Amino acid sequence: MTKPLSKIGSITFATIVLAFSLLLILHKPLPPGFCEKSTIDRVILHLFEPILRAFYYYPSKYLFTSAENQIWWTRLSLNSLSKTMGPINVFDRHSVLVKDAVWNGVNVRTYEPRLMKNATGGAVVFIHGGGFAIGSVEIMNTFVVSIDYRLSPETVFPENLFDCEKAVDYLFENGAQEFGIDPKKVVVIGDSAGGNLATVIAQRRLEKKAEPKLAAQVLLYPLLQMVDLQMVSYRYFHKRLDGFAFVDPRSVAFYYMLYAGIPLEKAKELVPAVITNGHIKPEHRDRIDKILSHRSFIESTHLYNLSKAAGVPTKLINLKNGFHAMLNMHNEITEASFCLTDVMSWIVEQF
Repeated sequence: MTKPLSKIGSITFATIVLAFSLLLILHKPLPPGFCEKSTIDRVILHLFEPILRAFYYYPSKYLFTSAENQIWWTRLSLNSLSKTMGPINVFDRHSVLVKDAVWNGVNVRTYEPRLMKNATGGAVVFIHGGGFAIGSVEIMNTFVVSIDYRLSPETVFPENLFDCEKAVDYLFENGAQEFGIDPKKVVVIGDSAGGNLATVIAQRRLEKKAEPKLAAQVLLYPLLQMVDLQMVSYRYFHKRLDGFAFVDPRSVAFYYMLYAGIPLEKAKELVPAVITNGHIKPEHRDRIDKILSHRSFIESTHLYNLSKAAGVPTKLINLKNGFHAMLNMHNEITEASFCLTDVMSWIVEQF
């Protein structure tokens, strides 16, 4: 018995040594101020970021030359990693009823609390953001639906938006009867590209004077404009985070162009010009620069100020040590977990 055990022990030891060696080789110090509030968060990021770089960033950048293969690898690697980093709780299925459904031809996944049976009477429509849908159900004791809208480049604007609108319309039309939802207590929430879609949905419902109105919208590090990729956050990335596995301006430009219907290879070719703002004509650039000041303009802050000026009750949460897509790591990063709790508490207040 000792020999097999020693072999297993040797293999385990060798695996651990190899893993630590790879981490040391791939190690890049995070810039000062990045997640500096928590030493634990920085340590965790120092462990996770090289893994993301090794399995997602480097293969996508160096192994695949065609844009189509890069898209395929990005989806495969990030979907696999999100399952590893997402919430894995054996009690989730006991406390939350999870169902896949089709609403107005759109795939959705619903999360419904079993015990308190939607104590708030409200509903949260989540537009892409992945793993923390289940966590939000448990915090708020409310009904949550995640929309699986069709992706680019297979589907381009405005069809992605229409998918989300169809799902929202279905909830307003059938939510009361099927799930016991108060139609006046529907909140739409989106992160990153989902924040863009959530913004447009809210604006279009307002323009159409659709009833009932949305109770609230929540935008988490939303992508709200594509006319200027040299603003504060983009310049910060170029200066401090280039080469890390975080969401980068090149990817933002590339995926925005796919969303707009620009062919894959053409979009890839145009990225260098777009990230330096070469995609806007000079006569339009002068007009845009009057609106967007590089020194002070931040997308979310601008929208916050406009909402306040219009008399809309608004709350802005600014995480100095946060980063784009951090809520995908809410189980690992303390500040992301606190942020998620703050967001969910605010939503409950709207009900």
